[in-house]
Amino acid sequence: MPETALVCEDSRRFGDLRGVQWRIQLGILPSSPSASIDDLRRVTANSRRRYAALRRQLLVDPQISNDGNHTDSMWGRFFRNAELERMVDQDLTRLYPERGSYFQTTRCQGMLRRILLLWCLRHQEYGYRQGMHELLAPLLYVLNVDVKRLSEARKFY
Repeated sequence: MPETALVCEDSRRFGDLRGVQWRIQLGILPSSPSASIDDLRRVTANSRRRYAALRRQLLVDPQISNDGNHTDSMWGRFFRNAELERMVDQDLTRLYPERGSYFQTTRCQGMLRRILLLWCLRHQEYGYRQGMHELLAPLLYVLNVDVKRLSEARKFY
């Protein structure tokens, strides 16, 4: 079966879960229709481990140093990260005020902030640009809606 046919089959299989579609298209979830639930769990767990490792590597708090080594470069990274966080926060406070019930919650703002900070620190050649938060927000919203739908399906079945 050609690869495009597999993608079309996956589209029908997860048609109501746009977030799953995006995960497949981004290569986060396997695109094979024969992927088992265990495969999906394994891939998800691996993604979460990579994310946690990236957070440990890039987000610096010199007051909580693992090895007691408080170097000037660590403090420099901490203050650069804090400046980046202030820039991101300026945009996040103005994010879709008409949808304040979701986008202005502490939980949502925290997720958006962490994702944007990590992406910018990982891709320093691009840095942060005004409006990046508006690209990320719809993706986060769709993923949140999918989680709610899956939770409702679990209760029902």
